[in-house]
Amino acid sequence: MSSFADPRFLLPAPPRSVSVLPGAEAWLPLLTRAGLDTTGTPPLDLVITGPQLPTVETDGVPSVIVEGEAALNGYTSRRYVVFGSRERPLLLVPRDRGNVMSYALSAWSSPRTGARALRRRLVLVVPRLAVRLARWPQVTIATRDTGPPYIVAAALQQLGVETPVDWLLICGQSDELGRAAFVVFPQSASRPRWIVKFVRVPGYPDPIERDERALAAVAGVGGVAAAHAPSFLGRLEVSGLAASIETAAAGRRLSAILTAAGPRAAKGRAVNAVAEWIVRFGVETRHDGAAGEVERLRRDVLASWPTASEGLLTDLAGLPAVLQHNDLGTWNIVSDGGANFTAVDWESANPSGLPLWDLWYFLADALRLLDGEEAAGSGAFARLFRGEAPASAELFRWTRIAVEALAIPAQVVGKLATLCWLHHGLSHEARSAAVDRAARGGGTMKTAASSYPHVWLSDPALGSGWQSWIDPGSAS
Repeated sequence: MSSFADPRFLLPAPPRSVSVLPGAEAWLPLLTRAGLDTTGTPPLDLVITGPQLPTVETDGVPSVIVEGEAALNGYTSRRYVVFGSRERPLLLVPRDRGNVMSYALSAWSSPRTGARALRRRLVLVVPRLAVRLARWPQVTIATRDTGPPYIVAAALQQLGVETPVDWLLICGQSDELGRAAFVVFPQSASRPRWIVKFVRVPGYPDPIERDERALAAVAGVGGVAAAHAPSFLGRLEVSGLAASIETAAAGRRLSAILTAAGPRAAKGRAVNAVAEWIVRFGVETRHDGAAGEVERLRRDVLASWPTASEGLLTDLAGLPAVLQHNDLGTWNIVSDGGANFTAVDWESANPSGLPLWDLWYFLADALRLLDGEEAAGSGAFARLFRGEAPASAELFRWTRIAVEALAIPAQVVGKLATLCWLHHGLSHEARSAAVDRAARGGGTMKTAASSYPHVWLSDPALGSGWQSWIDPGSAS
């Protein structure tokens, strides 16, 4: 339910006083937590209703959102196709912009069979046909002002762009602190040029500030690091919401590529391109400074795992630190399916993280999908790291490559892996606390990684003594 109310960001002006009519009651909790007046007291900025629209309630109201198709007298109506479900939308795509619809179908759809892949190629040519055939849910944005969404308008003003644009909205996911984003295209263009990210909770600039710092650090490194990251173009605040502008990453989410029909070898090349970059990125950004991260682990992580010994920290202070993305799942890689890709969403980055963590976090997700394990459970994770999965050999090969490239002593690799999963296993608790503080008890979803520490600590083949990654032919 975290993004159920996101269509409000498609309006040309931010609403403050809203009337929610029968049939649309699910909007109320989120609108209330977002600080909007939902008492329905005139004057109203917005009316939200189900498909049965009582016309009398909209007289004089600047904007109306209808859950379904509608045409309202006196309003300019624009219909958006809902990718995902009405309860948990992923994208809101304007039905009347064929270029945007084609891009959305190309970038976000994931056909699982050859027949569906063929159908996808056909509908990309005639996207409006896809809308009619698929019967996706739709939402109508009816406004008296014909301008673009107010956050898009503010971003264009900051960029100095006066020409018309197209857009689609990526809805916030997982919880109410999850950022939403407009993907903005020059009008009629087939590829986007800008991403306008924004926090949906007023007065919470933290993720925008962290993104800016991380991308500045990446740009400062240059080279391979910057070649696969977006460029940060600026920050702004719109009606109390923190926002940022970045260059757009064109392509498909790697998660969609790996779950779609297609040859394993081609998918493997896309995975290897990212793994190679992670290793080179670590080499380019290594520096002295791991001691601070080790102290953080002692203070904030080990205390939460009673069965974990402080011996895990032995010999780590002398390791190189690296600039760490810290959330490098396939969902944060936008790829062309080959060597060209962009790592996005750097808000969790750590300027002095431990080496190998990004590599394992990425491969745990990517190789699971490559093996056809779409359920992100601890069983698939354990099989992969024990050496029992088809892609285990790739995990171990890349681990050896990274260990050699970064000159990591073999005896600390198991400790590094253990600390990696203990750290990520706590991310859900930290996120829940942040949601409670900023969004008044909105709640959050557990990630797959929250179950990994329990498996890692209890499995005799894993833990700090993990040695499956070692090439038997090179063991002494």
